Amino acid sequence: MTFLDFFNASFLGVLDLAYRWAWLVAPIALGIFAWEAWIHYVNAKFLDSLEFSMLEVRLPKEIRRSPLAMELVFNSMHQTGGTGTWVDRYWKGKLRNFFSLEIVSIEGNVHFFIRTPKSFRNMIESYIYAQYPETEIVEVEDYTQNVSYSKDGRYSIWGLEYKLTKPDPYPIKTYIDYGMDKNVKEEEKIDPITPMIELMGSMKKGEQLWFQVVIRASTSDWKNSGKGEIDKIKKEKSEIDDKGKVKFNEQMLTKGEKDAISAIERNVDKLGFDVGIRTIYLAENDKFQGANIPSTIFILKQYNSNNLN
Repeated sequence: MTFLDFFNASFLGVLDLAYRWAWLVAPIALGIFAWEAWIHYVNAKFLDSLEFSMLEVRLPKEIRRSPLAMELVFNSMHQTGGTGTWVDRYWKGKLRNFFSLEIVSIEGNVHFFIRTPKSFRNMIESYIYAQYPETEIVEVEDYTQNVSYSKDGRYSIWGLEYKLTKPDPYPIKTYIDYGMDKNVKEEEKIDPITPMIELMGSMKKGEQLWFQVVIRASTSDWKNSGKGEIDKIKKEKSEIDDKGKVKFNEQMLTKGEKDAISAIERNVDKLGFDVGIRTIYLAENDKFQGANIPSTIFILKQYNSNNLN
């Protein structure tokens, strides 16, 4: 039998098997397809019913509060309700509430926005005012509606999404790693967001740079996943003792590994969010600067860590 004969026989055999079992497979396949289509439909219908407010947070010239104050504001956005029952999830199509935190440069003018469901607007404002009483919050029009998305050649657009390089429980550098949780002299402070603001402020006429962080309360097993990563580190530093038992030897840990364990423990002690981060650079066709693309790619580089994420 030649290879071609073998292939033809096998192919015909598969077709015959599929035909014989079609009465069973087809209804199951159609049922799965119908269920997924239904979930997509009710989710889309629910999202379409939501109303959002676009809040611009206008900051004072000087902020003396620790970033921990903003962390308390974020905690108010950890909203897990609304999807507790089968009816809510699969009949009404409800999803967990999400919020969008946005830093936007429009021709070099930098703005801070929070896109929130209208039902949470008062709560968000009260939390911000409680921590930053000198801040001004105003509802504004959606800036994304001021750009033409038609194929008229007026705008050139480039964008990307960011992802983690290590498992989720490994944190990126935070304000604690930069010593911003301590009382230090003004001239000694290091603010890691400064490079991003400088890049945003460098946009010229006809250019825009949008940075967006979309968050919603996570339902994943946050603490256990962190414990699992710590156990992996410890397992690599274990040895067999005189009794033949595997024993963790803390003395074998490097400083980087100790720091990683400490950072993971601190990370999983906080409220967990599902997060999506993306950036778009756009400009009028004759104003588009390709040199801004590498700067946009590395806009978060200052939060990288070889030992962490």
